[in-house]
Amino acid sequence: MEQLRIAICDDVEMERERLKKMLLMHDPNIECDTYDSGEELLRNFYVDKYDLLFLDIYMTGLNGVEVLEKIRSVDEKISVAFVTTSSDFALEGYRLRAIRYVEKPVKSEAVAEILSFARLKKANAPHFEIKVKGEQISIPFEKIRFLEQEGHMVKINLSNGEMISVTAKLNDIEVQFKEQNFLRCHKSFLVNLAFVRSVDTELKMFVLESGDNVYIKRGMLLEAREAFEQYLYNTTRGLI
Repeated sequence: MEQLRIAICDDVEMERERLKKMLLMHDPNIECDTYDSGEELLRNFYVDKYDLLFLDIYMTGLNGVEVLEKIRSVDEKISVAFVTTSSDFALEGYRLRAIRYVEKPVKSEAVAEILSFARLKKANAPHFEIKVKGEQISIPFEKIRFLEQEGHMVKINLSNGEMISVTAKLNDIEVQFKEQNFLRCHKSFLVNLAFVRSVDTELKMFVLESGDNVYIKRGMLLEAREAFEQYLYNTTRGLI
């Protein structure tokens, strides 16, 4: 099973270490980072860095709700469990789609349930299948920013900054992306609309949150804008 990547954000060191120890007892193979403030977490956070986040609500500086609001502005999918001493913010947890609201001291049974949920979510995420040097690999669609045809190669640009090159034609593999949030916006590009931040109508390109640019073919600018706006509409209404 693929390794879970977890972050704990709590301004009390004893609480951070206690929860980390509990997580490792349940799964020694997890990768777990700890942060002592919401500000530190946000400085180091990027989309797809973690599968699961344990976030304390009552912290010095930014509280957990404020931190999650900022994270949700760039990442709609990360699983987040609020950890707190009070149920005062339960409604906020629901609004920000936290998977659990756990009161301190955190119990082992709650940690086990949260880990089980995160593993199941990761295992069931839709994947793109492709052969690389004779080996079949599987990449979650949500981790792919865009694909670019360059000669006889397709470059798969991932959310963590990595790039995988395969010998293939974009025309042949595009069919796997039909039911996902991808748009064939150019003969050489297939873009994941989840990573688009804006449309540059003058230069005719999508601007991605990573700073990358994906070109839109001549005559498709209106269709591309409408597709992006529809994606945003569906996302804000929970349809995706």
